[in-house]
Amino acid sequence: MIFPYTLLVSGNDYETCCQQACDFLKKNKVLDYERVEVIKAESCSGADANFCRRMNASIKKHRENITFLVNELNQMGFHSVEDLQNMEQGYPSKVLHILGHLLDGYVCVDSRFYNLVDYSHQVPSATIANIKRLPKQYWLIRVNGHRASEQEPSLQH
Repeated sequence: MIFPYTLLVSGNDYETCCQQACDFLKKNKVLDYERVEVIKAESCSGADANFCRRMNASIKKHRENITFLVNELNQMGFHSVEDLQNMEQGYPSKVLHILGHLLDGYVCVDSRFYNLVDYSHQVPSATIANIKRLPKQYWLIRVNGHRASEQEPSLQH
């Protein structure tokens, strides 16, 4: 299986940022990828004219995953926090678990964008200001994590 990510990384150059991105995914015990592949053609620095468009598209995809999970919970009859009190273990609790990861900044197989600068799925205004001030030190690194089997539940769609 292939798990795609766009990672926001800060460093002196492309190679350093690629190494940070790969190390982060390779050392993550939860993700446990057999191989990490950098997609150079889809990576760019903050100085690239497509940087903001690519970052916003990645964040949008991440938010679409959140919307998908919220809709899954709604379809199962969970419309308010009170409804969660009687949730049984199984698919509904897995959906809620993954949704929690996507909302709290914990990277998981369903993350599509992750900010390694702030360890978050979002980009705070201070980081955006730093990107504008020092664009060549910020990179979007597109990577694929590879593994033969799906060890952690994924809701890729």
